[in-house]
Amino acid sequence: MIFDEKNMARINSLGKVFCKADWIWDLRHRPFKDFDLWFLIDGKGCLMLDGQEYILHGGDCFLFRPGMTLYADNDQDEPLVVIYTHFDVTDINGNVVNPDTMQLPALFRKMSDPVFFVNLLHRMLDCFYRNDRNGAGNWLTAALLEIRHLDKSDSQLNAFSRVSEYIRELYTRINEHPENDYSLGKLAVKAGYSPEHFSRLFKQHTGISFRESVTRARINQAEYLLSSTEYSISQIAGIVGCPDIFLFSKLFRKHTGVSPSEYRRTARGKTPQKDGFATGRFQHIISRPDDFSALR
Repeated sequence: MIFDEKNMARINSLGKVFCKADWIWDLRHRPFKDFDLWFLIDGKGCLMLDGQEYILHGGDCFLFRPGMTLYADNDQDEPLVVIYTHFDVTDINGNVVNPDTMQLPALFRKMSDPVFFVNLLHRMLDCFYRNDRNGAGNWLTAALLEIRHLDKSDSQLNAFSRVSEYIRELYTRINEHPENDYSLGKLAVKAGYSPEHFSRLFKQHTGISFRESVTRARINQAEYLLSSTEYSISQIAGIVGCPDIFLFSKLFRKHTGVSPSEYRRTARGKTPQKDGFATGRFQHIISRPDDFSALR
């Protein structure tokens, strides 16, 4: 991280700038020699940083690193208002720490609470103008800690989005191919979680447990095949992932209240909907979704 018990910020210069309409900032041939925390309070503009373009608006925050180059200008009708802080990170002896050895915050982010953040920076400015460099350094540290907190929150949100997509795809696959052997342990490892935690996440996203989702899909598929095809009951048992016909018949009766052959006779006049969810009475009487021995 950029700060710990051995590192601290040493401010070199700072200020609040009200840019003029023709303002240009050209550092394409003059790389940064230190860090620069650059926060845009108001205005619009454009910034080119190491070949990437950023369209600037109020609330944008950059942490420029030593060695970076850039070019920026602003909208003549809405010029930029910026607070900047040039600083070094030093060890307890005052020696500048190599940035390559630090875990740095993200280069750019949109501050979620710009009013709170600009208040931190104004306190830093006030201390610096009163020649209280220690106080200014403390407020700079507070601002950087706020950035680190937001980066961590964003990282957790991105991880949640990734697992949401993974579970959505898995849920679809289970309903489209219920005959597959779905191992909770293997799927959890692939997602990067323990089986227990992944099971909780699965239920949080789908509303049902992992085991129940597989069981629902298999029973629903069996109902569909019994009512709309000429496959034998033994064939259907294998198709839905339960090749032991005696076990299949026992489980089918347990979850529907009738045997597969009885269901077929009574369902010939009405084809159940194949939609990945339990239909008819099955939807109400599933009681033990962990009965399929293939699940583990």
